[in-house]
Amino acid sequence: MIALDAVQFLFVLAGHVGVWCVLFSQIHATSLPRKLRKLIEKIVFVVMALIPVLLTLRFLDIFPDQAWMQPYRIFCVVMLAGLSLRWVYRKLTNRKPEAVKDGEFQLLDLGDRIEEPKFRGLQANLLKHVPGNQTLKLSIETRDLFLERWPATMDGMVIAHLSDLHYTGKVTREYFEKLCQECNACLPDFIFLTGDIIDNPDCLAWLPETLGTLECRHEKYFVLGNHDLRVRDETKLVQAMAACGFHRALPVWQPITFGGQTFYIAGDELPWFPGAENLAAPEALSILLAHTPDRIYRASNLGIDLVLAGHCHGGQICLPLIGPIVAPSVYGVRFAGGTYQVGQTLLHVSRGVSGDDPIRWNCPPELNIMRLRSHQASATGDPG
Repeated sequence: MIALDAVQFLFVLAGHVGVWCVLFSQIHATSLPRKLRKLIEKIVFVVMALIPVLLTLRFLDIFPDQAWMQPYRIFCVVMLAGLSLRWVYRKLTNRKPEAVKDGEFQLLDLGDRIEEPKFRGLQANLLKHVPGNQTLKLSIETRDLFLERWPATMDGMVIAHLSDLHYTGKVTREYFEKLCQECNACLPDFIFLTGDIIDNPDCLAWLPETLGTLECRHEKYFVLGNHDLRVRDETKLVQAMAACGFHRALPVWQPITFGGQTFYIAGDELPWFPGAENLAAPEALSILLAHTPDRIYRASNLGIDLVLAGHCHGGQICLPLIGPIVAPSVYGVRFAGGTYQVGQTLLHVSRGVSGDDPIRWNCPPELNIMRLRSHQASATGDPG
């Protein structure tokens, strides 16, 4: 009987952790002002930390039973069951889209190429000692994406997708310099950056030495993310990015010519920066840069061909078998990182380059190199 009670208690605690993960994801998916969001997060954290303590004391007969405890135990068990079923469903259905053909995945330890100090600040220097921390281990991942409407004349267009650089100052600038060198070595046609560039306004001075060195055959585009709000005057960041050769992808379709044909690009920075509420459906081939994957269903309804996003960091900490447990999305970890098919729209969510906190476990930062392929060219054997 004691063993059964202990198992039930563990189920309750596991369900309680699930409640916290859901709340964390929902709080960080909002456009609430940062100070208010942090306040709510702290209140929720205190409450969520206190509840298991009280439940444990009750389980040990040290604390008297309270009226709320039994209903909350039942709620936690139900939550655990629901999350477990959703996890099983996701594992069974989240297959790599047929339109995606993975190529080479190369893991580089950029930390080996960086002189000390690699990190700054007490928190960063403590986290670097966590066993398995992959903060400085960059995964360069190449893929072919076969888009339904992509013409043979544009077959093989190479794009580099970067996201979530998070210039906090906790990871030193040299890491990002090495990252940009690796990107340049891939010789992309276009570079697309999907937000969260600057956390610490002092790091604006890093841009010329990092993003300013990025090279491609054609154009570089970016959108802003929620962390970019920490640069109080966003025009300073936009101007600094322009000085680095980047164009801001606006919430209107901008034509780009490649291979003698035209495709269109737009940006969606909702819910943090307005403008994309009335984004029209594209009339031709289209690529949307969005900071959060939460915009995917709107994009799919508009008939957009390809959406590039970030924000979720792949979960940043991924447990064996279970995978990511939290992601700042209204869909939880459903679109934490990877490539997904929603209707006719292909979505790629980058795990990002860095993070607010320099800790990554079983989830290395990534640089994505993607070749956009045409079914027509593939059918004729044209390698692009």
